[in-house]
This record gives sequence, C-alpha cells and structure tokens, in this order.
Amino acid sequence: MRPLWIYLLQGKRYGEINSNVAESFNAWIKDTRHFPITKMIDVIRVKLMKTFAERAEDAKKWNTVLCPKMDKKLQEAVKEVRS
Repeated sequence: MRPLWIYLLQGKRYGEINSNVAESFNAWIKDTRHFPITKMIDVIRVKLMKTFAERAEDAKKWNTVLCPKMDKKLQEAVKEVRS
C-alpha cells in the first residue's frame, strides 16, 4: 500500500507549478539592478533575510508540521482514501 501523502502530491510540486523561477526572481529584484554589484547583492541578501524571517514568524503560528494549505489537502486526501 502506498503512503497517503503520495496521493496528495501526484503530478504537482507543493500545489504550485512554476515554469520560470528565474523570471519571477528577476521581477522580485528589479529595483536593485541599477546598484553596483556589491550593493545589489547586499540588498538582495537583506530582502531574502526579511522574507525568511516573515515566513518563519508565520510558520510559528501553524499547528502542524505542514503549512495550512497542504495540511488541508492532506486531510482531504486522507478522508477520500478512507471513504
């Protein structure tokens, strides 16, 4: 018997499909392109640190190991398999 989480992730990668990560990243850092390279890298580093800190704070509020969206999908998959 396959583990239940296999049914949740079939054909998907964490519920999102992104075919162009580089394009998304470039759009996220577009305001840093005019800086010299060392300043640009430092600004990107600070942006990443802020994003990671915000996500860590959000994750502290979770009641489960999975994020709420994936936990809901897992619970639905478990319910479907059991019925």
